[in-house]
Amino acid sequence: MLPSAIDLISASTSEPLTLSNCRVTNNIGGNGGGLFSNAQTLIRNCRFDHNEVESDTDGGGVHFGSSAGLVVEDSTFDNNELPEDGQGAGLFFEGGASLSISGSRFEANKLTLNGNGAGLNCAGSDPVTITNTVFTA
Repeated sequence: MLPSAIDLISASTSEPLTLSNCRVTNNIGGNGGGLFSNAQTLIRNCRFDHNEVESDTDGGGVHFGSSAGLVVEDSTFDNNELPEDGQGAGLFFEGGASLSISGSRFEANKLTLNGNGAGLNCAGSDPVTITNTVFTA
């Protein structure tokens, strides 16, 4: 399986990941074409576009797989793609913690075959808060 463009597996540290004013584009990876994070993460004013994953994997733009929280602010997830049987072409959240998305856009993310959640797929998050965010096909 190919690694993500940014691949953070943080089992031994409590330090959060912060991405600010970034563009992550044109990557192909396993889980999370643009970003795989297993740590508390803040994504602020970033763009994840034209990323994709291999078949049967999740999170074309971002795959978040932690029991820590994910906060997304003023960011765009566009034109990310899942080729087959995946979940969350823009963002896949499988963590058991809170998810907060505000002031963001999910546009033209694509599920090619048998997938779920073209823009966003949440599996097992509590609570989920989404404000001032646009989802378009």
